[in-house]
Amino acid sequence: RTTECVGWKRVWNRNRKGTWHARICNDPSTTRQDGGGQCVRPPYQDRLAAGPQNRLAPSFDALDRAHSILAGFTLRYEERESYVNFFNEAFFNFDITAGPPNFSQKENFPNTYFPGQTGPGGRPFFGAQQFSPESTHSRLWNTGLFWQHEFTPAEHWQLLYGLRGDLFFADVTDPLPPPGAEAWNDRHSFSNYGFNISLLYKPNSNLSAYATFNRTHAVNGNVTGGGIMLFGGQIDKDDFENLSDLYEAGARFSLLENKLYLGLTAFRQERQRTEFRGGKSDILVRGFELDTVYQPKSEFYLHANLAFTEGHYRDSAPFQLGGRSLFNLYAAGTGPGGNGNGLGFEPFPGAFQAPAANWRIPGLSRWLFNAGASWRPERGLGLSLWGSAQSEQIGNLDAEYTIPAQFTLNGSVSWKGEGWEAEIGIFNITDETNWAHNGDTFMNNQIIFRELPLHLEAHWKFTF
Repeated sequence: RTTECVGWKRVWNRNRKGTWHARICNDPSTTRQDGGGQCVRPPYQDRLAAGPQNRLAPSFDALDRAHSILAGFTLRYEERESYVNFFNEAFFNFDITAGPPNFSQKENFPNTYFPGQTGPGGRPFFGAQQFSPESTHSRLWNTGLFWQHEFTPAEHWQLLYGLRGDLFFADVTDPLPPPGAEAWNDRHSFSNYGFNISLLYKPNSNLSAYATFNRTHAVNGNVTGGGIMLFGGQIDKDDFENLSDLYEAGARFSLLENKLYLGLTAFRQERQRTEFRGGKSDILVRGFELDTVYQPKSEFYLHANLAFTEGHYRDSAPFQLGGRSLFNLYAAGTGPGGNGNGLGFEPFPGAFQAPAANWRIPGLSRWLFNAGASWRPERGLGLSLWGSAQSEQIGNLDAEYTIPAQFTLNGSVSWKGEGWEAEIGIFNITDETNWAHNGDTFMNNQIIFRELPLHLEAHWKFTF
């Protein structure tokens, strides 16, 4: 759900022969969606990343068993500079279907407009010292060692394990301090590690079963390009220690001479998430997934997928911008059902937040079903039809509002010729009024998104 192109980006990759390649992406108007689902259009974001990777990958036999090893080290330097103005973007949206077409926050809401400071391009922004830690100039060195070993301990069995250790050296500066103030700056080194182990059993070509465990420590970056942030003038060490333990087991079946595929997966993930202005929340997600594909011929297939996911915070108090209740934002006796309590907007963690408990995760459907069919010959007419249905989602920790169960049906018609292909996609065929949760407790009581109504998309592709 993240868009790779945000602002401009230059990434250098070094292959095993020592040559360098450049990949350029330039789309300054891109709307990015972060891991929590919050829409962000950074007015200015600049990223440069470079680093070599060296690997050794020998294969050999020992004790009558085949072994394969992948080992090496990586060195990476990353520099990111970004400026944001959330005060006048994310919290105030405009209805583009209503007139007049004047989308000026400054003119329409002069009493709530924050002018900010002049930044790149003469535009107003806010720095880290003005409660916008996503405005940052971060420099990060990362070096890592990794080892992966795969071998067959017995007939029909395969074992793979891997280890990785990383060191991080971060130097972060507030790029836009208040007038007359000294810019915040902090430097720290951090380390983390990860490992995985996976066991595969494959008695024949029609059946395979596996079990795996994976532990990682993810680095938390800002939503405007991944830069390291400053809170109170310091780097938060918790941003480098987002633990995730994933347990997964499953089986795969191939039937009817490889025309029918069946899969079953069960999983459990225990992870941590850094909260706004420090602290962590513990999260437990469990579930299973059933999927099948029937493909009697190369140009035609049917597919279906059913997933159940149960997700909860564990003895945690995730922050909700504005306060615990949706009704905090209404004067006493007003708002939906006259339930306003007049407590007001709470911008930072305080007395009006939810206590630590095993809260169900908002914006997460327990049940999700997908199915579809496709006819795609080498030449000529192609047809596809697919859709999804999902159960209700609670809106905030106290489930004061819910997004009801909903479904979407889509289709496409295509024609493929010699060296070209044209396709028309028809989305939300039944014109459902569907909604998407912002995906994160931070904006539970602020934003939900309306999915697009019935709409068409056309594509033409030429190959030469």
